[in-house]
Amino acid sequence: MTLFDDFTAWDNLQLAWRTVRRNVPRYRRARSAGPDGVSLAEFERRMPRSLRILQQALREETYRPKPPGRFSLPRQDAPPRVLARLNVEDRIAQRAALQVIAPLWEEIFLPCSYGYRPGRSPADALAAVQSLREGGRRWALHGDVASCFDRLDHDILRKRLRRTLDDRRLLRLLDAWLEAGIAPAGFPASPPPLPPPALRRSAAGLDALLEWLNRPAGDAWAGGDFLEPDAVRRLAWQDVGRGLAALAGAWLRPKGVQAGRNLVSRLRSPAGRRIARRGAWVTGGLGALAFGGMAVSWYLTRRAGNAPAGVLQGSPLSPLLANIYLHPFDAGMSHAGYALVRFADDWVVCAESRKEAESARLRAERLLKALRLEFNPRKTRLVSPAEPLPWLGDWVP
Repeated sequence: MTLFDDFTAWDNLQLAWRTVRRNVPRYRRARSAGPDGVSLAEFERRMPRSLRILQQALREETYRPKPPGRFSLPRQDAPPRVLARLNVEDRIAQRAALQVIAPLWEEIFLPCSYGYRPGRSPADALAAVQSLREGGRRWALHGDVASCFDRLDHDILRKRLRRTLDDRRLLRLLDAWLEAGIAPAGFPASPPPLPPPALRRSAAGLDALLEWLNRPAGDAWAGGDFLEPDAVRRLAWQDVGRGLAALAGAWLRPKGVQAGRNLVSRLRSPAGRRIARRGAWVTGGLGALAFGGMAVSWYLTRRAGNAPAGVLQGSPLSPLLANIYLHPFDAGMSHAGYALVRFADDWVVCAESRKEAESARLRAERLLKALRLEFNPRKTRLVSPAEPLPWLGDWVP
């Protein structure tokens, strides 16, 4: 039995379904629909047939996650929080995957991590901080990661997933969920359609050619001069050639523009951005003798923009993915001897002195920068021993 077999097992899918259903109150199940319009109540009426269809699609690898819906929750003194609205079958599939892969990382996660882990709660995190302060670590560095879920770099996250998870089918499925959930980024929008001056010039040129060919040779006009018949025929053929070239250009130009737009569109996709960023300098390296190759590589890298980033808040997998991503932060702080307590992207370091707390801030900043994250300056501050610490909606004395 492989991990993928455990994931698609009927008992695991049933457990995932029961968990998804339990998370939605009964009175809301008829309205709890994803973008496809299928509500939780409607899915339940067709059980177990609906679940069997999902199981077959997962096992045959024909399942494709649907683009999620999004809705905003207003927040006081902060930008709205954007949450995902998944189809019921996507929620079940993600929950089923979570049930089989989460235990792998529970063996790796450190005790300082409290967010979204079995048997741990915000109350436990608050108690841990209170215990540290009562034990003499009265200084506190309260930190928050700016837009954490929106900025989780997919390349870094994929590397971390592959270190622990060796099931290729599950990894492909996780990749698909990541790519289905990110916001459009990277390449700017395609430019507006270009005007067709070549077409206008070719039409005018053809009109002139027809006029030339329809006139008697002796009446042919070119720049106000009367020409001999041989000269008229020569100029006529030249204009015919220019007209055909203009027509060919007018026909080919939109084709080339469309091909370029298709290329840009493909490079704008998550896979395309990764290819552009990873392969751009390789392309330049292969053409290192030609400066143009390096220039093209630089251009592609600039055009590719940032690597794909972000996981959906509100999806079953996002808390686990965030903990996997932030584990190096936990390990780096703990290895340096700092007393860290983290709940998702909100964390506290308790220290014996102001100097130690300021040193912890520098260490945390470096570790987050390595993960392509940064502090939220509005929520990151030092708390003196005389002050109560506001954290997780409560106060730590």
